[in-house]
Amino acid sequence: MSNPGYAYLMTFADPSGRWEKVGVAASTNRVRDHQGWLMVMRTVGEDRYLLRDPLRDVEQLVLAEFPVTGGDKLACDRCGARKPPVGRGGADGLTEVRHVSDKCYSSMRDSFARHMGAAPRLPGGPPVSIGFDPTQLRPNGFILSGGPYRQPPRAKTYLSFPCNVLCVRERRGGEVLDLLDEMWRRGVQDLRQGLNELIGSDLCGLDGLPSPAKGSGATGERADVEGKLSRMARIRGVAVVLLTVRPGGGMLYAYAKKGATRRSTFR
Repeated sequence: MSNPGYAYLMTFADPSGRWEKVGVAASTNRVRDHQGWLMVMRTVGEDRYLLRDPLRDVEQLVLAEFPVTGGDKLACDRCGARKPPVGRGGADGLTEVRHVSDKCYSSMRDSFARHMGAAPRLPGGPPVSIGFDPTQLRPNGFILSGGPYRQPPRAKTYLSFPCNVLCVRERRGGEVLDLLDEMWRRGVQDLRQGLNELIGSDLCGLDGLPSPAKGSGATGERADVEGKLSRMARIRGVAVVLLTVRPGGGMLYAYAKKGATRRSTFR
């Protein structure tokens, strides 16, 4: 099962030396959580680096060439130096961190570049048949907090509309964002259907009534899409609204209230 997205390699320097971390992401949003880390190559968000399955085609192959022997993920298994904080919680993806030094590990750069070069690509590019940029929407003050996640285009979901809107009630925004991130990482291709299987009774349409995975159709005009998302965002108990765009290969965007907090389990 493919899991479209990006692979990245980041570096960090502290008194104990230099560190590197390999990882995967659906978009740039979660990479920004790695405070103080710098991308060796700007691979995330670049169309030419959109991969069929970055987890299996890059991350796991790179890590297999740099196996660890210790059981403490907080420290280097070779010298015991404490690893620098990663992600919002400080420990998100520490198992993908290696201490680069003469006594510990060599750089992962060559391995990363080699597997990136061999990894199957997907065609990128933003949707081409809508009159707005989904990343610029602010429905009722909600902000883009999840994705965009590449999705399979499913005509029966959209009917005759290029866009579809859906909202989640009675769930914390961070909880919904965590579910999306975790499903994406597991390779779930249809995230809306995945949400339906997990919290289907909390998915709603424009009227606030249950609408498992179906949602409501919208045109390709910003006023119509943002208006419908804003209407959903005003429904009591709604902390996340979802937009799916069919043109360009299918993309899912999640907008949440400001301050939505994840568990920070995403790598």
